[in-house]
Amino acid sequence: MSNRDELKERYLIAGKIASFEESLKSFQILLEDAKAGNIEEFTAFFNGVVLRLNHDYEKAIESFNNAIDINKNFAYPWNGLGNIYCSYDYEKKNYDKAIVCFKEAIKLDPNFAYPWNNLGNVYRRKKEDDLAIDCFKKAIKLDKNFTHPWTGLGNVYFIKKDYNDSIACFKKSITLDKNYSRPWHGLGNVYCSYDFEKKNYALAIDCYENAIELADTAKDLYFSSTIKERLKIAKEKKAAALPVVETDDLTEIILKETVKEIAGRADLEFKTFTQFTAEKTSEKDSNQIYLTVLRRWNSYTPIITDPYHISKGGGYFLKINGKGFVIDPGFNFIENFKGVRGKHLFHEIDYVFISHAHKDHTNDLESILTLLYEYNEEIKKSSNNDKEDTICKIIAKEKGIEDSDVTDKEIRDRFNESGRKKIIHFYITKSVYTKYSGFFNLSGYFDIDTPKYFTLTVIKNNNHIKFEKIPELYGHVSIKVINASHDDVVSKMDSVGFIFDFKETVLIYTGDTGWTDIMKKQYHEISELYKSKDKILIAHMGGFKEEELEYLDSKDHNKLYYKNHLGRIGITGINETLKPNICLISEFGEEFKEGNSRIEIARIFNKAFNDNGYDITFLPADIGLKYDFIKKQIEVIKKTNFAKKEKTFSYIDAKGVNVLQLDKKDNSLHYYKVKKDSDTIKRYLEDEYDNSLK
Repeated sequence: MSNRDELKERYLIAGKIASFEESLKSFQILLEDAKAGNIEEFTAFFNGVVLRLNHDYEKAIESFNNAIDINKNFAYPWNGLGNIYCSYDYEKKNYDKAIVCFKEAIKLDPNFAYPWNNLGNVYRRKKEDDLAIDCFKKAIKLDKNFTHPWTGLGNVYFIKKDYNDSIACFKKSITLDKNYSRPWHGLGNVYCSYDFEKKNYALAIDCYENAIELADTAKDLYFSSTIKERLKIAKEKKAAALPVVETDDLTEIILKETVKEIAGRADLEFKTFTQFTAEKTSEKDSNQIYLTVLRRWNSYTPIITDPYHISKGGGYFLKINGKGFVIDPGFNFIENFKGVRGKHLFHEIDYVFISHAHKDHTNDLESILTLLYEYNEEIKKSSNNDKEDTICKIIAKEKGIEDSDVTDKEIRDRFNESGRKKIIHFYITKSVYTKYSGFFNLSGYFDIDTPKYFTLTVIKNNNHIKFEKIPELYGHVSIKVINASHDDVVSKMDSVGFIFDFKETVLIYTGDTGWTDIMKKQYHEISELYKSKDKILIAHMGGFKEEELEYLDSKDHNKLYYKNHLGRIGITGINETLKPNICLISEFGEEFKEGNSRIEIARIFNKAFNDNGYDITFLPADIGLKYDFIKKQIEVIKKTNFAKKEKTFSYIDAKGVNVLQLDKKDNSLHYYKVKKDSDTIKRYLEDEYDNSLK
C-alpha cells in the first residue's frame, strides 16, 4: 500500500468519528504524517480539515483550493469545500455552491460515499426530499457501515411523516455506531410527534437524554443545547398528557398512569424477546460444522460470587449441517447463547445432550422447555396482534371471521398439520431424568390433545446415536456416549461424556470426571479406536486440589487424587493417552479468574508437552471460542477499528492463536491473531465492555 493509499484509508476512518476532540486529534496526526511524507495535496487537504473543525472557514477554503491546485483530480478537498458552504455557522453559507462542490467530488471519485451523504443533507435542507433520499441510499450502497446516511434517511422520512420507516432508519444508524448522538435525537423527535399514533413522551425523553449524553461526550455543544430545548418540550408534553386522575378507582389510576410511563418501554422489551424466539424462516449455517464454547466457570460458583456479568457458567453449542446441538446448558446458557458473536436464535436448538444432573450443567434446561412452549404458542396464536401469519389468523382470513371466533381445536388441528411445529430432542442421563421427571411428565404441553414438543431419550454409557432418519446428519456425524466418574448428588453411576464422530475428526467431551483406572482404560481404547482421525478434546479441569501434590511424594501414581474432575493430573494423563490435536481446557474453578491464571495454565501444559515431543495445542476455553471442523481452525480477532467501532475476524490454526484476558473487567478470555496487537485489541475490548454496561 502506498503512502497516499494509506492516508486515504485513514481519512475515511477519521471522517466517521463522532467525538469532536478525537476527530480533531486524528486529523492533526494525519496532517503531520502527510507533511512527514512530503505528500503536498494531502498536507493542504488535512490542513483545511483541521482549520474547518476549528471554524476558521476562510483559511480552510484557501487550503482546500491549494490542494485542488496541486492535484486537479483530487476529490476530497471538493468535499471539504462543500462542507464549509453548508456549515450552519458560516456567514457566507451557500447551498447551491455546496451542491456544486459535492457533485464535483462525486465526478472525480464516484465511489466516494461522503459527498453523496453530504449532498443528501443539502437537498434535505432545501426540502427536496426525493433527491435527498436518492443520495442517502447511494451513500449506503457505497459504504454499508456508514451510519450518517441512515440518520439522514430517518430525518427525511420523519419530515414526510413516514414514522415507522424513520424509526427503522434511526435504529439502523444506532446499531452501526451507538456513540452517534443524531439518531437518538431523531428517535426522540418521532416519539414526540403529535400525529404519531404510537407517540410516547417517556421514550422520547429517554432518547433525548441519550442524545445529550453522547453529544456532550463528543463535545458537540451546539447540538447538545438544541436537544436540551427538545427535551424540555417533551417533558412539558408528558406532563400535559398526564392529567390528575380524579377517581377513587385504584385500578383505573394504575392503568392510566402505567400506560403513559411504562407501556412503551415494556413493548420494546417484548419485541426483543420475540426476536429471539422468532420462527425459523431459512436454514442458517446449513453447510457448516462448528463448536462454540458458551461456558466460563464451573459448579456452584456462578450462584454465589461476583455480579452476573462476571460470574458466568454456560455450556456448549455445536452446529452440524444446519442442526443445533446444545451440550450441558448450565447457568447463563441462554444469555451466552443469544449474546455471543453471531447472535444465535432459539430456533437453532434442535438437540440437547446433558451429561449429569448438577445445576451447572442443567440450570437452563427448564428455560429451554419454557421457550419451546412459547415458540410454538406464538405460531398458533400470537400475543402480538400485528403478526399476520399465525395459524389463528390464517384460519380467520380463510373463513372470513374474527380471530376470536376461531376455536382452539381448529388451531390445534391445523398447527399439527402445518409442518411449523418445533420439536427438540433431549438426550439425558438417568440422574437428570430422576431430577426433572416431574417437569417432563407435565410438559405435555399442557393440553392432552396436543402432542409433546419434544422427544426424550434416557442415555447411558456405550449408547450409540446414528441419526438414520435425519438426512442432514446421517453419515455426517454419530454420537457415542462414554463413561464418566462423577458424583452428581442424584447418582454416582450415571454421569457420562460424549464423542461426536465426524468424517475426519472426533470431538471428545469428557464431561465432569475423575481420572480413575476405569477412565484410563476407557480413554486408551478411545485412542486406539480413533487413532486415524484428528481429535479435539474438551477437558473439564475443575480447581486445584492440595491432594494432587501428594503425587510428588507418593510411589503410588495410580491413586485417585481428585474425585470429580480431572485436575492437573487428569488433564496430563488424558492427553498423554489420547494425544489430541487440540485440548480445550474448560470448566475452571472461579479461583482462577485473577492474574491470567487460565492462560498461564495452558502455557505450562503447552511447554511441558511440546518439550517432551507431543504435538498438542492447549487453549483455555471461554465464552465465544469457536472451532470450525471443516476449516480445522479457530476463529480469532484479526483487527479492531476504534473509529468504526468494529472488530474483524479470521480463522487460523490453533498453534497461532494468542489469548488475552480482560482482567480489570469481567475476566473474559479473547482469542486474537497478531501478538503485537495485544494492547490495542485489549483497549478496544475494554471500551466495548464498558459501553455494554451503560
